[in-house]
Amino acid sequence: MIFQPNLRRLLSGNSTCVVILLFAVVLSSCGTSKKRTTRERSPSLSEKQRQIKKERSRIDTVEWILNEDRKPIDDESPLRGKVLPPSQLKSSYNIDLIIPFKAPTVGRPSPDVDISAFQRRFLDFYLGAKLAADDLSNEGIDLNLKVHDSHYKEDDVRDLYFNGEFRRSDVIIGPYKKDNVKWLSERAKSSRTTMISPWISSTSMTEDNPYYIQTKPGLIRHYKTMLGTVLENYADHQVFLVVKEDDELKMRYFDYVSEQLNLDPEFDHYKILSLDTDTLTHGVSPFDTSIFDTRDCKMVFMVPYASGRDATFVYDFLRRLQIEGQDCDYKVYGMYRWLDYRDQMFELMNSMPIYLTISNLVNPFDEEIKRFRKRFYTLYFTYPSEDAYEGYDLMMYVGRSLARFGNRFHFLYDEIPPYTGLQTVFDVQPESELTSDELEYFENRFIDIISIENFEFKRVK
Repeated sequence: MIFQPNLRRLLSGNSTCVVILLFAVVLSSCGTSKKRTTRERSPSLSEKQRQIKKERSRIDTVEWILNEDRKPIDDESPLRGKVLPPSQLKSSYNIDLIIPFKAPTVGRPSPDVDISAFQRRFLDFYLGAKLAADDLSNEGIDLNLKVHDSHYKEDDVRDLYFNGEFRRSDVIIGPYKKDNVKWLSERAKSSRTTMISPWISSTSMTEDNPYYIQTKPGLIRHYKTMLGTVLENYADHQVFLVVKEDDELKMRYFDYVSEQLNLDPEFDHYKILSLDTDTLTHGVSPFDTSIFDTRDCKMVFMVPYASGRDATFVYDFLRRLQIEGQDCDYKVYGMYRWLDYRDQMFELMNSMPIYLTISNLVNPFDEEIKRFRKRFYTLYFTYPSEDAYEGYDLMMYVGRSLARFGNRFHFLYDEIPPYTGLQTVFDVQPESELTSDELEYFENRFIDIISIENFEFKRVK
């Protein structure tokens, strides 16, 4: 593997990679490590809780942009109406990784320079990807990896393109900003270059573009997984879709998902539970009392809210449910973003039968994760964040797929088995527009379902 940093306008013409600048700060803040000579003991419950909270700082980094005019392609649908070029096997592949390091444009590397949380996030992603590239090289997979600092600016990405930086690319990974992704995806389409978006998941980012891959499942995919799992496993329960009062959009999404699951439109597969946010907080009984008065009190609540703006609504609903439904057999299905809510929310989820849809998960008690953490620390003197795992998994998936299936490996989606990484699975499939079955782009469809028991993540899907 050849690593070729190409981080423009750095250090007044000095070609030193920006990662050295940022990483020096990380090293300077780590302190001196001591070799452990005592035998490791099993963590206590409180230690597990602290470690889980530390690990879960960002379970996922997807940014969703929704468009009601799009839908996932049916699982049985082929790539209709497309004449695609063959995927070419090569002896080596060129990968361009576009990351918004936001490096300073003047000065020399110094361990005294502050590193922001934003920079650290992408530095960790890079370190994970770099470690994977080294592993791929040891497997005999030849990658020419170039890293570009986009500085989170539109002009920087466009300058890179017009300067010919991506002319020989087999795969472009990034960029981060939505406008840059949209603009560059059209250029990648014109040049028939595979482009991967690891941070943005949108149904309207590109059109009629078989060269574009989103590695995070979209929001509709989460809803489809949630509803399908509930109806498959709880046929004898009452099923409720919990929405804010007058939230017509969520209802329409689930109508749409019901259609995708081929559910009988004449049958009510779930009931709408519309709740006033003020009543949840201050009301005597926000629920219809008849819900909990049935003799066979079995219920499933689907709460499809993932935004930080909805954190209070979700928390208040769960607290009231915990009190008023304590004599019932109930389950709650929610979204992975709940793990990013306040600490009280995490403790609440640990005490209730809550199940979350999630596309990537780092379980700190998994033996493979423990080995990776130890290796990462040995190399970089810091522990990997969620972004480091994401960078590692993505680069391993791309490198191995290129080596086996060529520069347009995703065209062979029906021949490629899902790839399992440290914290996610890549099951990339075609997506289509609402009004037709023609290919629009590719998306990773993998979604897991987890619960939290004794402050540990449990896969339950």
